[in-house]
Amino acid sequence: MSTAPQRDMPDYEGYVNEKVDTALRELIEKYRGVYGEGSDVLHSQWLQISRLLGLAGEDVLPRPMMTDEVKAWDSTK
Repeated sequence: MSTAPQRDMPDYEGYVNEKVDTALRELIEKYRGVYGEGSDVLHSQWLQISRLLGLAGEDVLPRPMMTDEVKAWDSTK
């Protein structure tokens, strides 16, 4: 235990906790609804954007998103 005299120091722990809380809330709000329809819909949207940008040709097919480990979005509800 320290015997040093206590000084009036700002509450850094409280300050950091407040900043982290605010940052997390902003991040949650930024992505709210983005993944709501499921990964298969999101993947299809990404592929469509890639096609529009010329990064993927029209002949590129989406890969299957469902595996034994990853279940369809509708089956998780």
